[in-house]
Amino acid sequence: MEWKLVAALLAGYGFLKEIRPSEPYITQFLTGPDKGFSAEQVNQQIYPVSTYSMLALLIVIFLVTDYLRYKPVIVAQSVSAVATYCMLAWCRGLAVMQFMEVLYGLMWAADVAYFTYMYAKVSRSHYGTVSATARVGYLLGRCGSGVLSQVAVSFDLLSLLALQYVTLGASVAATVFALALPGVSTSFYFHKRTGDVGSPDVPDPEAKPAADADATVVQLLWSDCREAFTQMSVVKWSLWWALATAGQMMVLSYVQILWQAAADESGSSEKLWNGAVEAVYTLLGAGAVWLTTRKKDYSAVGDALVGVWSLAAGTIVTLAARSRSMAVQYVTYVAFATSYNAAITVAYSEVAKRVREDAHALVFGINTLGALLVQTLLTFTVAGEGGLELDIRTQFTIYGSYFIAIGLAFLVVFVVSQVRRRCRGVAQGYEDNK
Repeated sequence: MEWKLVAALLAGYGFLKEIRPSEPYITQFLTGPDKGFSAEQVNQQIYPVSTYSMLALLIVIFLVTDYLRYKPVIVAQSVSAVATYCMLAWCRGLAVMQFMEVLYGLMWAADVAYFTYMYAKVSRSHYGTVSATARVGYLLGRCGSGVLSQVAVSFDLLSLLALQYVTLGASVAATVFALALPGVSTSFYFHKRTGDVGSPDVPDPEAKPAADADATVVQLLWSDCREAFTQMSVVKWSLWWALATAGQMMVLSYVQILWQAAADESGSSEKLWNGAVEAVYTLLGAGAVWLTTRKKDYSAVGDALVGVWSLAAGTIVTLAARSRSMAVQYVTYVAFATSYNAAITVAYSEVAKRVREDAHALVFGINTLGALLVQTLLTFTVAGEGGLELDIRTQFTIYGSYFIAIGLAFLVVFVVSQVRRRCRGVAQGYEDNK
């Protein structure tokens, strides 16, 4: 029953790696007395670095994860987390914080190994159970982290610096779980399994020369990619996935700066409720994801669904950009993040059901890479040094307009497809009556 051990270790690792109580208040920490950066430095010189590093590192990790067979990349993720929070706790200076963001980018990019390890390690009959168990651990960790940070800040139990130490301790514990994960002897491309699909650890008895093996891998990658992206439904869902995820990552990356600006402008002396908001949206997001499973097929209404969601998301983000009320800021964030979790889950499902199981990691990786390319362009243009370097409220106005444009585009596609379908139906009826 090795799959049960794998499920338990993945859940434990996911739980511990998400115990980051310092995250909801990271902007406040960086702009506070511990680090002393200005909001403009954080917005334009520190945060953008993680976006650029994610893009560069995701390409590398995407190529080596399959070759290294997952576990080394997961260990690298946990070690980079330890290094990240060591630097946050004990280091100062702009250059050091920018390097810290590079490590943070590695930590994020390596998630591709965490989410695909289980599919290479366990048999397909256990995919659902192991995936659900790992997801539960991840959500519990994220929710618990938000509650812990809020309680610590609201009751003055821990300083923001002390929260860095708690996060560091959880990262060290996560590293232990990463090291305990069983190794993987096969992978989807470089170490192809043979024989029974229910026995993933059967090695290939027909060893091939390295050059032939590399050529075979390239052929497999190209074949899977071509098979997936010649389907118009996969192209549409993947395009929305990449565009929406890029916008969502921009909102999540910079929303704390917007909250800090709203708090400063309103003159509020109350403690921020960032941690509680993270916990609430995690729980509501989990519920929203569950609701999406009630409908099995979204193919007929997919364009309309993502179009309406994108319009709503754009409206919500635009409202947040203009409001000075912290209550409005928090409510709009929860609504945006919760609905995104539901919509992206539908996109995952609709893409996954149309591609081969062995190609899931490839297609998901390509879509994530596309999202990072768009996010990098947005970051450089809107927020980063050398671009427009806009203030935070103008940035969020642009993000809102971005989502509205996506929504209008997909609704136009939906209307055109419906008109064409009706016209074909009328034409067919006319031919039948002749």
